[in-house]
Amino acid sequence: MLIINADDLGMDRLTTDRILDCFRHKRISNTTAMMFMGDSERSAEAAMSCHLPVGLHLNFTKPFDARYVTSTLRDYHNTLVKYFTGVKHARIIYNPFIRRHVDYCFKAQFEEFERLYGKPPTHIDGHHHVHLTANLMFSYLIPSATKIRRNVSFSKKKSFFSNWWRSLIDKIIKKRFQTTDLFLGLYSYVDAIDILSMIEKTNDCSVEFMVHPGLLPEYDFLISDRFAEIIQGAKMSSYDAL
Repeated sequence: MLIINADDLGMDRLTTDRILDCFRHKRISNTTAMMFMGDSERSAEAAMSCHLPVGLHLNFTKPFDARYVTSTLRDYHNTLVKYFTGVKHARIIYNPFIRRHVDYCFKAQFEEFERLYGKPPTHIDGHHHVHLTANLMFSYLIPSATKIRRNVSFSKKKSFFSNWWRSLIDKIIKKRFQTTDLFLGLYSYVDAIDILSMIEKTNDCSVEFMVHPGLLPEYDFLISDRFAEIIQGAKMSSYDAL
């Protein structure tokens, strides 16, 4: 099973429109939406109208720019943005001083998703993979058995500690949540041969393939005839079927 997930729905109008265009052309099978952003509300209506499966793209690293964000939520979220973008190794350190901020901002985004879509997300991932931070992985904010994105598979060679940390997080994910067998990203698999190799793996396992149509080079590649040929034989599905 191949899940092609487009990140960043609702971040802005251009990104939303490119994601919807990819779905209409059957180049993606899932997307994840950002809450409290400039195009969050319009994108929700558009995604539901075309029956696009949508998950939550948790955001602790990009400031909210919707007009209807409360001052409390904006202040809490700005604290997280400053911390996760400015502190080295912030994502692998459990910080008790931001626990209240993480709790508040996670629940606000989850509840906002349910308000806009009228149902829970298909799954959860994170802008810059913030859903894998220690403050979330070592808490119980994300309900057990939730479908979430795992660490990138087959990434470039990392240090011993980095590999150990990624292995630990993946073990937590497998124990408490539901996830795919493999997770890959277009940023490291733009070569057609690599993508074909990845597609072959879906015959006996589940694979999530992350794409960002908001980036013009990726969008152009996704809607190309070449990409259509590459995914032609794959069993495409969404996180709903996982």
